[in-house]
Amino acid sequence: MGIGTDNYSIDDDDDMFSEMRLCSVLQRPPRIDADPIPYSVLLNITVANGAKITDFQGVTGQLEPGMKADLVLLDFQRIEEPFIGPDVDMLTVILNFANKSHVDKVFVEGECVLEHGRPTRIDEEKLLGDIRRKYQLKRESLESKKLRQAINEELIRLYSSW
Repeated sequence: MGIGTDNYSIDDDDDMFSEMRLCSVLQRPPRIDADPIPYSVLLNITVANGAKITDFQGVTGQLEPGMKADLVLLDFQRIEEPFIGPDVDMLTVILNFANKSHVDKVFVEGECVLEHGRPTRIDEEKLLGDIRRKYQLKRESLESKKLRQAINEELIRLYSSW
């Protein structure tokens, strides 16, 4: 078993921390005294087993000499404050409270590709500006506007009975 995310089809988020929490909650028996999956097992399912089920076993998934490794650095102070005391397990804190906004840096094969939560390989502001300019110049055709309105009306009709 492995945990992964490859698109926005379910929750529009692409946040592995949320996916790990969801896995932890969904596997738990419906009793108040039921133990959750141990966080070390959950992390292993995500990292090592993720490598196995995507056919990357032996290439990545473990911190060992010769293996490829991406490294994610979190802003732990932002995760823990003001909720966590000094005696709480770090992995428990990360898997219960972290989300993608806490990612400070990401290294891929030794290269920093995200720093302070911002991409280092692209000029994000320029890219967004280019996209805005491109799509502001393009006018919606009358045909596509009518189709969009018809689809919207049908969706409203469909969901009004829910």
